[in-house]
Amino acid sequence: MIKENAEYHIAILGFGTVGKGVYDIIKNSSNDFLDNIDIEFIYVREEKINELSKKYDDVTFTSNINDIFEDECIDIVVECLGGNDLSFDAFLMAVKNGKDFVTSNKFLLATKFDEMIKMAKETLINLNIEATVGGGVHIFHSINDIKKVDNISGFIGIINGTVNYILSKMFIENRDFKETLDNAKKLGLAESDPSSDIDGLDAKYKTAILMNYIFDISVEIDSIINMGIRNIEKKDIDFAKKNDKTIKLISCGDIDNAFVMPMFIDKNDNFYSVNLNNNAIDIFSDNLESSTFLGKGAGSLPTAHSIVLDIVDITSGNGLFWDGDYEKKAVSNNLIGKFYIRSKNIDKYKDIVSEVIDYETIITKDLSIKKIYEYIKDDESFVAKM
Repeated sequence: MIKENAEYHIAILGFGTVGKGVYDIIKNSSNDFLDNIDIEFIYVREEKINELSKKYDDVTFTSNINDIFEDECIDIVVECLGGNDLSFDAFLMAVKNGKDFVTSNKFLLATKFDEMIKMAKETLINLNIEATVGGGVHIFHSINDIKKVDNISGFIGIINGTVNYILSKMFIENRDFKETLDNAKKLGLAESDPSSDIDGLDAKYKTAILMNYIFDISVEIDSIINMGIRNIEKKDIDFAKKNDKTIKLISCGDIDNAFVMPMFIDKNDNFYSVNLNNNAIDIFSDNLESSTFLGKGAGSLPTAHSIVLDIVDITSGNGLFWDGDYEKKAVSNNLIGKFYIRSKNIDKYKDIVSEVIDYETIITKDLSIKKIYEYIKDDESFVAKM
């Protein structure tokens, strides 16, 4: 809640890559907008408290989350925990105690969207979500501005920095998938279990959030199709190069379609040169036609930058306004296209072949996204939209 000419006291839940980035930006900034923001508490595991308290003696570390929510001075809670159960409990406690809530947790927001929006609207707390999609791209601020004067019809984007890094390295440095993934893990760009990224789940949650915010709906998560890059091989990249294309993991959404899958991108496409952990999102609207937003999609400071921007918005009275009805909607995914399929079980696809590339690779006839997913969902194949 906004307070006139007052200091705002915040608590950070989690002190990993993103939480520490929030701390660094607020503590090290000379920006006037941050002068009235003070970090009071940081929630961490019990075994971390002594070590962190010695290193950062200007803030209180606690492993008792109730310390934060029972303190009347805390105005804004910043959730950087990840996961769902504890994060959602923290949101419920914020609602109960009238504290504004800023989150970078796309899994939480995508899977608990209905409950969170309903409670935020009923209690009038701010629920700000800029860091959930696009890292430092600030896509929700841009969407909010476009919606004030225009009708948005859809979006398309690269919204997973880990996968984009892997595909970029495979393309530019002629590496195979496993080598590139292992290197991304060593650099801290991929988790030890990278399934959420490489199977397109992370991008699926982000796609759901974009759908909800753009169209004022509550999209059925299970109706969003996700196909990832787990089975990509160097020969798929070589095919792209031979045809003056590259491969990117692309998220798409309009009122009837929402899906995540690899796509072949032409050299003259803006997304062709979006490499490493950068994100890019095109928003389509009636008056602007296409607007592209590009920036760092992952990392401590880019994501923390979006969180701190949300904090400043709240202190300035500019929290996100959730004014839609957000009725449940399933998407049909009947968008038609041709698809590249490489499979050890290629005979499975004999009825949909348009062109044979080699003994394990084909281009399909025109099919819907939904239909191709039904074909490949139980197959260890690599699929990309042409």
